[in-house]
Amino acid sequence: MDAQKMEVRCTEAILLVHHYGASQDYMARQMSAYQGRTEFLKENITKGQVALKIHSIYPSDDGKYKCSFQSSTYYNKVLFKVLVTGSGAAPHIHIEPGNTKEVKLTCTSMGWFPEPERDLQGQHLAPDSEIKTEEGTGLFHVETSIIADEILSGAVSCFIRNPVLNEEKEVHKSVAGQFHVIGPKEPIIAKAGEDAVLSCHLNPVMNAQNMEVKWYRNHSSALVHCYGASQDHKEQQMPEYQGRTGFLKENITKGQASLRIHSIRPSDGGEYSCFFESSTYYDDSIFEVLVTGSGAAPHIHVEPGNTRKVKLTCTSTGWYPEPEVQWRDLKGQLVVPDAETKTTEANGLFHVETFVTVDKSSSGAVSCLVRNPILNEEKEVYISVAGNFLQSQYPEIALLIKKV
Repeated sequence: MDAQKMEVRCTEAILLVHHYGASQDYMARQMSAYQGRTEFLKENITKGQVALKIHSIYPSDDGKYKCSFQSSTYYNKVLFKVLVTGSGAAPHIHIEPGNTKEVKLTCTSMGWFPEPERDLQGQHLAPDSEIKTEEGTGLFHVETSIIADEILSGAVSCFIRNPVLNEEKEVHKSVAGQFHVIGPKEPIIAKAGEDAVLSCHLNPVMNAQNMEVKWYRNHSSALVHCYGASQDHKEQQMPEYQGRTGFLKENITKGQASLRIHSIRPSDGGEYSCFFESSTYYDDSIFEVLVTGSGAAPHIHVEPGNTRKVKLTCTSTGWYPEPEVQWRDLKGQLVVPDAETKTTEANGLFHVETFVTVDKSSSGAVSCLVRNPILNEEKEVYISVAGNFLQSQYPEIALLIKKV
């Protein structure tokens, strides 16, 4: 029958999802969770047929609903259930080598609803751990892991099923031939002007003679060195490293490789990656190189001023990174400098210059100290003014160099 003049309501329990009557929508009492998300479809209302479209279904929309029709003389309703579901992303398996006999396989996937079923195909491998957590959207994130023997032949698969749709997603992973690249855990400290060695190795131990081994700066397009097929490949090497790198392959059959960079420069500091690739697998490790240098012992130049003052200028060169500079008196108290400059030389190292003005009547001594903040290494020079300095036009100065 024609329902144009009827009131049509859709509710979730007693909460209003949508209300239609007198040829228009009434949204005043609509649940906030549905505002802007419902659309009443009335193309066939003259035949007593209506529909409610809910846009962008959420897991929270899952549940029981009621649809009611009411005329001026009669009322009836129907109850039904909405099952919200979602099949998430294809699972991904991450391999993390453990000791020399085992590897850890971690399978992850996200975007599932309701809570999915997880299994491993073929011979069942009981997981060592499994976590299913709800994301901010209400969908489920799955993470499960197993410890497997690295010599396990063939492949394992991680299988996730949506129990409502009976839909499955699966990923296969071969354990044989997998490896993990292990690089330096701490930053490599390289002294400017000296050679630095960047070493990496494979876990588990395996022969890397037939693998391609590369070192990169910052990102994969900045090639520092490439080794493969038992020889070096210099065609795409960054210009600043040409003629300065050497591949050390004495232990390549044990999965160990090192790169020597000659005459380290300040510009060589930063993030590096060590990359191994076989015919079936690849992995890399990211680490940092800190370039540093402790310069020459500081030198104090004395420049007599007026009859009561003398200017002491302290200079030193060859430092990296920018060093700390301090003046101190005989008691170790800091003396505020009149001026201080730190400039970068052509080789990228720092030159420092600082001066103080002291009274000739001072009976103590002052020192100029320059410190490398990475090595925590100090170089210091002392100046002492002799008692007869007051009667002399030119002072006699005693200098002492101290290396800490």
